[in-house]
Amino acid sequence: MAQGKALLGRKKKSAGAQLKKKKQKAATKKGWKTCTTTKQRKLQLAKEDQAVSKSINAKNEAVMASRALQNHGTIVLGDLKKVGKEELSKQKQAMLKKTDTTKKYVERAKKELAKLNGGR
Repeated sequence: MAQGKALLGRKKKSAGAQLKKKKQKAATKKGWKTCTTTKQRKLQLAKEDQAVSKSINAKNEAVMASRALQNHGTIVLGDLKKVGKEELSKQKQAMLKKTDTTKKYVERAKKELAKLNGGR
C-alpha cells in the first residue's frame, strides 16, 4: 500500500499532447467529420470522399423533392421547392428528348424502307 501524500493516478501528460487533444476534440463536435491525420494523401482522400457524399446527398434531396412535388405534395422550404421544380423540369426534358429521338429514328427508318422498296 502506498504511503505518504503521493498522488496516485494517471501520469501527467505533456503540454503538446494536451493541446493536440483539445484541437481534435474541438474539430469533431458538429458538422462534417474531419480527418485527424496529418498525412496529405489521407487528407486528400478524405476530402474527395466528403465531396462525393455531399454531391450524392444533394442529388438525392433534389430527386425526393421532385417526387414530392410530382405527387402534389407541399414543401415549405423555398430552396428545396426550387430544387425540386428544377429537377422535375430536367426529368421532363430528358423524357421529351428521348421520345423525340425515337420518333426521328422511326421516321428515318420508314424513309429508308421506302427508298429500298421504291428502288426495286
